[in-house]
Amino acid sequence: MKKKTKELLLKMSEINKRVFSGTYGSPEVKWWEHQVFNECRLYTALGKEDARTVLTIWNRYVETIELLREIEKIEK
Repeated sequence: MKKKTKELLLKMSEINKRVFSGTYGSPEVKWWEHQVFNECRLYTALGKEDARTVLTIWNRYVETIELLREIEKIEK
């Protein structure tokens, strides 16, 4: 793997550690999804379109972190 790619993956990993640890469905992620990224709460706070945008960003973030973990496993 290229040095720059490794550096970027390391940065992503550090960002992830500051937000939550564990896999998708972990207690931290469940809390975030229940308290912050709850569809009903976001619709009320932001309106339908903005809420959908936030939920899409959150889902892409979680998917990215899952891929990062898979890459880290392969690299070990």
